[in-house]
Amino acid sequence: MLIVEDNESNRLLARTALEHEGYAVCLARDAEEGLALFETEPIGCILLDVRLPGIDGFAACERIRAMPHGKDTPVIFLTGMRDVETFDRALRAGGDDFLTKPVRPTELVVRVRAALQLRSVRSELKQHYELLKRQRDDMMRLQLQKERIMAFVVHDLKNPVNSMDLHAQVLLRDRLLPADARESATQIRSEARVLSRMILNLLDLSKADEGKLEPHFTHVDVTALVRGVCAELEVSARRREVTLRTALEVPYVRADAELL
Repeated sequence: MLIVEDNESNRLLARTALEHEGYAVCLARDAEEGLALFETEPIGCILLDVRLPGIDGFAACERIRAMPHGKDTPVIFLTGMRDVETFDRALRAGGDDFLTKPVRPTELVVRVRAALQLRSVRSELKQHYELLKRQRDDMMRLQLQKERIMAFVVHDLKNPVNSMDLHAQVLLRDRLLPADARESATQIRSEARVLSRMILNLLDLSKADEGKLEPHFTHVDVTALVRGVCAELEVSARRREVTLRTALEVPYVRADAELL
């Protein structure tokens, strides 16, 4: 194994994880040192940082692929840049896989093991390998595009929704506002809160996909929670001639109030 990484902490983390699994590891602080080791040492897999002093990881990968024994050596890029452009650039340079920092040791070991297993069957199942790799790359690209859309939804839609709610509040402060207009403004506030909650739910789903969603448990007042829900549904219920009633058996529950 060859780890080309200019950050000492990241080098040692990757080295410890791989040596614990029985891999022999060589370390390099920059691309030139890594290329020199690759020419002299029997390297089975390369972990290559994208941002390196001097020659960057993309150029280093292209040089490795140009070497006679470098065409089939798995190259796994390590980068803190999680975007479609970086991912596509890594593929064009000849990368086999793409890991974003901070790298979790368990995921690193799994990816290395998978890269080595793929290399061992590549000669026999080349067509199947290319299909699986393309599907995995497409899934990764879709994931990155989904994250970009999620960022748009969360950051670009929150402001107009909050603006709707603010304007509705301004209307409701007008004591001369007719009853039907007041009811409409109340409904706008209610729907704006629903939209805001949906946007936050999308953000929670995105965090959950990345393993970053951490619930913060507290004692939640169930009575206040239900009262708030009923208040949001009151206008819609009245229009449909529906009466809302509550029956609570417990005053508190232990939960994350933001996720309820």
